[in-house]
Amino acid sequence: MWKWLFIVWLSVPLWASDEEYSGKDPYALSEDTFTRAESEDRLIFLFIGSDVCLESRQFLTDVIQDKEYVEILKNRVVLALMDYDLNPSLSIRYSIPTIPGFFVMDWEGRIYLGATKPNKDEVLPVLKNVLDAFSKDRSTLQRALLDFQRQSESHLSFGSVQEVLDSTMNLPNHISLDLGRYILSLPRTHRHFLDYEDQLLQWVRSENFDFVEGSFFMPRGFSTWFAESKYAFFNFKLMEMLLDFYLKTRNPEFKQALLKSLRILKRDLALDQQDAWSTGYASKNYFKMELRERLKYFPPAPRRFDLAISQILYLKVLYKMEVLIARGLMLPSEIQFLGADALPKTRQERFANLMTRYGREDGLIYFTPSREFSNFETQIEYFALLQLMYQLEAVDKRVFIGRMESLFDAFVKGFYDEDAQMFSDAPLETITKHPRLYQYPLYFVREHARLLQFLDFLHIRTEKSLYKEWNEKLVKKIAEHNHKYPQRFYWLDWYRNLALSRQGAPEGEEIVHETRSR
Repeated sequence: MWKWLFIVWLSVPLWASDEEYSGKDPYALSEDTFTRAESEDRLIFLFIGSDVCLESRQFLTDVIQDKEYVEILKNRVVLALMDYDLNPSLSIRYSIPTIPGFFVMDWEGRIYLGATKPNKDEVLPVLKNVLDAFSKDRSTLQRALLDFQRQSESHLSFGSVQEVLDSTMNLPNHISLDLGRYILSLPRTHRHFLDYEDQLLQWVRSENFDFVEGSFFMPRGFSTWFAESKYAFFNFKLMEMLLDFYLKTRNPEFKQALLKSLRILKRDLALDQQDAWSTGYASKNYFKMELRERLKYFPPAPRRFDLAISQILYLKVLYKMEVLIARGLMLPSEIQFLGADALPKTRQERFANLMTRYGREDGLIYFTPSREFSNFETQIEYFALLQLMYQLEAVDKRVFIGRMESLFDAFVKGFYDEDAQMFSDAPLETITKHPRLYQYPLYFVREHARLLQFLDFLHIRTEKSLYKEWNEKLVKKIAEHNHKYPQRFYWLDWYRNLALSRQGAPEGEEIVHETRSR
């Protein structure tokens, strides 16, 4: 029965919006959703999907046009929708964009049930039980939820890299990226490295590696003309991973996949607002339509061209390609299609534009040009870019390091939670300012593991014990989470593997070591 069901931990708040559109849509998840649910003492039925995703639209159609679903839900829930294309921070934060589904939750954020398939035989009995129990015996329902979570944890553990590969390789989410970093950290002499490399190549050769209009890291069915580049953020990250695999293995198949992806993604960075958003989203009439009417429309997807993190990742790829050319692993003629972007002067101009458009007063980076939202992951990628620039640009090393130290100080002031002894996903002031949007601070171990490399960089360059102490404190915290979630062994193992190898230099330094020594 539980094949298509999943439980989301109680500490995950799902209501947040980066864009202004939610206020125009009577069905969109908002503060009013929770206020209404509390006043009416009802659960919230939250559908998560996208108007531009066929699977999402079919899922919702199957639910709202089914009399049994309607009979169970009517007058018992507050209906809400969350379009993940209009909430990119949530899509990235929870890796949810590939699978439409629904949550049944209360106004305090407790999630009792989730489904990714509207299969009536499996879902309806459970849904009915949850609604009945919420009305008649709420405390028993909450105890049952906690019991199920404990039972589920024991079945989620992966025993090997191969098991993780088998379960995640076709999903463009953070697990794929974490796993890629882990494999890259292994020496080529590792007994399983060639097997992992071959499996990645099989993926690149397969139909799941689809380049249709930019959504090339999606299984077919997702990558369609009306959904171009919805997942550009993940695509940029995976493009960088292709480059890193080519750098490590010298296998030209990785290079060809990289160049093909780069042609498509470069286009998305140059889109203007008019091209990026469809008239369907801008239409006031569209938001007034009933759900059944909405399902008749297929507006083109909004392409997330304006995310700071996409711009940062593109710059990182440009710098790393300079290293490939210096090593003779790529010819300048192979990237002629980049035009001026391949020139050092243009990279510097892009960086200046990045700071003008997304820079915060404290030197850190906003998530979008609306300058209202920032997150941990964007800062981590920014720190990694600065390390590359330190190695490859003709900068005043002393001044540049001083600037990076100031950025880390600002990062600590903005994101570090003394009580949790970890860095929050969002700035603490944002959480305080919007308590209903951020009821619980979130702490992402994967980004803490990457932060260790930046601390190594600062420690090596400044010889200050402060950064070593920060490193040791975070390693201890990450180890606690690794003990709690053993299936995510690659969080810290990839960092430790790098530390044991010549590649163990901080991010940005390992990629240029061979070039500088020539």
